[in-house]
Amino acid sequence: MFKRAIILHIIGCCALLGFSSQSNAWGQEGHRVICNLAYEQLQNTTKRQVKKLVGELSSAQRNNLNQYQGRSKRAKIGFAETCVWADAVREIPQYKRFSAWHYVNVSRDYSTVDSAYCVNGCVLEAIPMHYRVLGQAKNDWDKAQALMFLSHWVGDIHQPLHVGFEDDKGGNLLAVNAGGRQGDFHQLWDSMIIQWLMQFNGWDEKALAKNIDQVNVMGFSVDYSANAPAMWSEESRQLALHPQTGYCRQSGKLCVRPKGRPPYVLAPNYMADQWPQIKVRLKLASMRLAALLEDALVSSR
Repeated sequence: MFKRAIILHIIGCCALLGFSSQSNAWGQEGHRVICNLAYEQLQNTTKRQVKKLVGELSSAQRNNLNQYQGRSKRAKIGFAETCVWADAVREIPQYKRFSAWHYVNVSRDYSTVDSAYCVNGCVLEAIPMHYRVLGQAKNDWDKAQALMFLSHWVGDIHQPLHVGFEDDKGGNLLAVNAGGRQGDFHQLWDSMIIQWLMQFNGWDEKALAKNIDQVNVMGFSVDYSANAPAMWSEESRQLALHPQTGYCRQSGKLCVRPKGRPPYVLAPNYMADQWPQIKVRLKLASMRLAALLEDALVSSR
């Protein structure tokens, strides 16, 4: 449990928007930025623990992780790169059972997000489980895996499409055209918007992180309790339901698919308009992850 509740303040803004599914949340850039920002917030003692656990990766695991990220096999791996690990190992037999843990998909008539939807496991259960393992495990490799899983899950749950509808797999089945770029709704929020912003502004990941770090988040708590994952997922759900997101339209108590047939053509400025919402989610994920790691690793010393 966190020993404290931290209320964050953010430079103005932000109505909530978003969705969820089986794709990789935030893409590689988003996950690395979340973890880079989280790492910078850690106490030096905690940073040393994280660095030690990252060092537990075997040569084979390092090669696989680098290859997945399009890097040289011998490239140096830091904490940020390991936050993509949960995606990189999805096709390895021993890790396939975690495939459903990246998200929680619900029906269109639900009113809240809860563990009743975790039939084969989901992100609501994944976060508390790996939080406990990180704080309690005695084996360093078990702790290292928990660190990498937990850091990834926290990123996933803050991507609104990872709290989406069962019938469209969190937007994966909804083709869209955004500014002439083809994809699906899930992919759009996972990576297309981030990559477009980086290209448009000429940003590398360091510049992307700097832009996100300047965001001010007012009124959000990073306090961890048994209900925290449900609270974080509800934030994502509310983003997904917001009319400006365009993921669905309200019809009575239901949030039905957008009108017409895919591909849904979005407004020319759609990606720029959604960026303020996305960077709030990325910033919150980094701050909550930092607090979560501090608490888990302090308890394990």
